[in-house]
Amino acid sequence: MPALLIQLVNNQWFASVANTNIQYRFAGQFFVDQVQSVRALAQAMNVAGENVAALAQNIGNALVFPQEVQGMVVVNNLFAGTDTVVLGTRVIYGVVGDEFLLDDLDGAGTALLLALA
Repeated sequence: MPALLIQLVNNQWFASVANTNIQYRFAGQFFVDQVQSVRALAQAMNVAGENVAALAQNIGNALVFPQEVQGMVVVNNLFAGTDTVVLGTRVIYGVVGDEFLLDDLDGAGTALLLALA
């Protein structure tokens, strides 16, 4: 399964899915603002837990995507088919067995928060 990549590309933070064209830029004009948006995504994942609708409602605070795209589409694109979180070049979290990140948003969010600390 592909990984969720959170990485710098040309001095901008992006969330993308490995080996696909799925990519979203983190909100914020400046680097420091984008780092805060990465943290905001991690916190939203952590708080949402199994409440995927809550994450979908708040994901627009962290990521930039077209207005006509619903938050649930972004959540599904990033978490429904991925099983690993990679920050930069380091694997920081992986689910067990046949699960996806969508099944363990709390664990993935906690791992991301710890990796950013």
